[in-house]
Amino acid sequence: SIIVILGKLYHWKVLLLYMLNANQPRKDPDMLLLQPTYSKDHPTRWFKHNEVLCSTSCKNRHMKTKLQKEEMKRFTDGVNDYVREGFPVAQTYDLRSKWIENMDVETVVGKNSRSSRIAPVHVRHFYSIGPPYFMHINDMRRLIPLWENFMSGCRKALPKDILADMYAFSLAAIELDLPHRSFDHYMISNVKSNVEGWKWIDTLLGNSNDVVSESPLCSKAYRISGGAKNYVSLLHYAQYYKLDSRSREHRASTKDKDLLWFFHKAYVPPNIFSCEVPLLTPPPEDLIQRQNTTLAKRSSFCICT
Repeated sequence: SIIVILGKLYHWKVLLLYMLNANQPRKDPDMLLLQPTYSKDHPTRWFKHNEVLCSTSCKNRHMKTKLQKEEMKRFTDGVNDYVREGFPVAQTYDLRSKWIENMDVETVVGKNSRSSRIAPVHVRHFYSIGPPYFMHINDMRRLIPLWENFMSGCRKALPKDILADMYAFSLAAIELDLPHRSFDHYMISNVKSNVEGWKWIDTLLGNSNDVVSESPLCSKAYRISGGAKNYVSLLHYAQYYKLDSRSREHRASTKDKDLLWFFHKAYVPPNIFSCEVPLLTPPPEDLIQRQNTTLAKRSSFCICT
């Protein structure tokens, strides 16, 4: 049994018991499922190079110490996202290791913990992760109490960091010796990110240097995969997506306001599903086709989706 977590702990406290008992995935309110997540169905069926986007845990050139090399032996015989007990998988996040270096780990976790001894390069390779998490149910049953226990300490240690819950998850995984195989291709979110699945999306959006007619219509953006397996599964719309094609002199006025499009989840009315609330204004069908830079195309894709 595999548990898939697509959100953060403080959204989940009412659902944790149900999720563990019912073995059902749950979505965080700021994630859209674009396509089912495909994975290898056997631990010895490895990815081909064009079937995966992997920037950290697939590489071992920075592993130098004996301990680090021993840990890498779990993964170096092939690139695979097969989840089994002791072998969790997750999305790569650009957390690196600064978060644990800047934290008083002993205060959060305790003295003589694995987290206080772990090497930064090990954190970057196996614990620079976030949702979606894929984990065997037995591992998750052990991890959730620690995750919740470390949450308050992480939020006190880094009170202004909205990712404290993710750090708590990583600390719990470190303490249980659950290094994650992380991949880039499960999710897109930050249009400037280099550790997300944008490479596959960029290919489907057309040439990033020119406005091309092959770019998808706005209402069809979420369907551009055509069922292909080389396609991201989730849009994590936790960013501010904005396109402003107005001329400089018109930006302070309402003229050409159809050239200004943006989306942020905080602006969505909480009662959006009520009959009295108007629907969100749909963008023009050629919004993606208008764009002539990579970042603009990515932003338009997120707005349209």
